[in-house]
Amino acid sequence: MKFNNKTVNLLIDRYGHYQYIVKLNKSLICECVNPSTKEPNVYCKKCLGTGYHIKIIKTFGASREGREFESDRTQAFAVTPKIFYMKGFLDIHKDDILIDSESVYIIYSFQHHRGVQGHQAFTRCVCPDLKLNTAIFLKLFKEVLNDKLRNDRKEK
Repeated sequence: MKFNNKTVNLLIDRYGHYQYIVKLNKSLICECVNPSTKEPNVYCKKCLGTGYHIKIIKTFGASREGREFESDRTQAFAVTPKIFYMKGFLDIHKDDILIDSESVYIIYSFQHHRGVQGHQAFTRCVCPDLKLNTAIFLKLFKEVLNDKLRNDRKEK
C-alpha cells in the first residue's frame, strides 16, 4: 500500500493525541522474575509485570481501526489490528507496548516511512490488543507515570 506522507502528517495534526510506548529491553531481566518459574511479578512497578527493564516514551499520533488484513505467515494466524501513525522516526521494536488512553496494545509490526527529501516522515505501527491483565498493567503504568511527574516537579 502506498502512503502519502503529507496526508498522513495532516491527519496526525488534525486527529492526533498523546500516547505512550513502553519499550522492553529484553536483554535485561527484571529482578522480580522468579528464578524457578521464570514468571515476572505482575505487580512489579519496575517492569510493569513484563519481566524486562523498560523505558517509557511519550509520543503524538493518530490511530484508526484496522481495515487491512494483517497476517503472520510464520505462525499461521491472522489478526484485525488497530493501526497507529506517529510523526517522525520512533525507535521501537516488535513486542513493545503502546498505551492509547485506556487501551493497551502490543506492537506487532512497524514501518518507518520517508518523506520527499528522505527525512523520516512518520512511523506506522500495527497493534493487536495486548493479551494480559490490562487493568493491572494500566494501574501500575499510571502509578509509575504519576511518581515520575512528582519526582520531576521536586527536582525543579
